[in-house]
Amino acid sequence: MKINDVELNFDVMDAVQLENYEAALLKVKNTNPAKGLNASGRIKEQCNVVKTFFNEACGAGTAEKLFGDSVNYRTHYEAFESFVNQIGEETKKEQKAMDDRVAKYTLNRAQRRAKK
Repeated sequence: MKINDVELNFDVMDAVQLENYEAALLKVKNTNPAKGLNASGRIKEQCNVVKTFFNEACGAGTAEKLFGDSVNYRTHYEAFESFVNQIGEETKKEQKAMDDRVAKYTLNRAQRRAKK
């Protein structure tokens, strides 16, 4: 998948990669903004959360490839949102393919009864 013109090699069917993604996403969800920060401080903090997410989900150095020295909230948030949405879409697609594969080799109730 491509984020900010950078191709990320992420496979939703790879359990280790998906586990890293899930853990990183949970950290983002559990992040509480620091109190007392001015607007620029909040932006920096949120950009760092997104950078940490990408490094943990996709491997060290990913955030540098995606953002360089940028500390632009919009760019970071759009990249994060796009990545999460793409993972969601791919996961649904792969889950359907897995279900279809299982169904292909699983007898339905009528077939099981007929065999008895």
